[in-house]
Amino acid sequence: MTNLNSQAMLILAAFFWGTGNVAQKTVLTEIGPLTAVGLRCLIASIVLLPVVWHELPKAQNFARRNLGSVAVVVVLFAAAICLQQLCYAGTSVSNASFLISTTTVMTPFISWWACNSRPAAAIWLAVLCTFTGIILIAGGSIANLSWGDFVCLCSAFLYAMWFVALGRLVGKVGTPGLITLAQFLFAGCLFLGLGISLETVGLAQIFSVLPHLLYLGVFATGFAYGLQAMAQQRVSANVAAVLTSSESVFGVGAAAVLLGEHIKAPMFLGGILILVAISLVQVSPNWTCRAKTA
Repeated sequence: MTNLNSQAMLILAAFFWGTGNVAQKTVLTEIGPLTAVGLRCLIASIVLLPVVWHELPKAQNFARRNLGSVAVVVVLFAAAICLQQLCYAGTSVSNASFLISTTTVMTPFISWWACNSRPAAAIWLAVLCTFTGIILIAGGSIANLSWGDFVCLCSAFLYAMWFVALGRLVGKVGTPGLITLAQFLFAGCLFLGLGISLETVGLAQIFSVLPHLLYLGVFATGFAYGLQAMAQQRVSANVAAVLTSSESVFGVGAAAVLLGEHIKAPMFLGGILILVAISLVQVSPNWTCRAKTA
């Protein structure tokens, strides 16, 4: 698998995430956010099992040698995906789509601190374009951010930490399927259990949003995170974060087409800038995240 193929996989993952943002908003009309996260992750676990079947013999040795690193990755993933789902109760799909892309701005700083990996000049320019695009999509002001917007920013910060931790782990152990499956199983069991305990859950409610849950579980979770884990064996956390920031473009587009959310001229220009950032990543030298040294 070449770097170009890995980058294409990340953009495809971003497409699934962006279009899945509409489903994340829609399911909350019938079920709570904890239940939604739990179900989508368990559906994704079922989807992923056939793909990682060949990695299962390595599971015991993998878990024993890398338990601490795996625990960090799965906890960060669970916290980030839960906050992202929760934010849709307090913000629009368009807002959430661009705010989650601030992960791109946060990742270089976390990676620089954690891995002693100074970003290339093209990456910094891509980050600048992405950040400017996000501001334009936001309408040029952060004064009107809702509580859902702030929750989304917290999710973006956790995703940035997760990008770095995941990149280091998959680069070391080479079992992206097992790592992804561990994330899904942990988050699925945890949040479905919490959802049943804390939220009103009924079969009629679940079946009414089942098509959206299936899209979330199969495409926006199972396929998307699996593609990302495989791709991050060859690309750095910074490159992955910038490429997957195209989620905001796909998310805003899907919100306009499927939910009728209006796209203003500054939002359109912001989307173009994010696409420019993705192009800059294509021509930048790649770098990998290594353990931080004293």
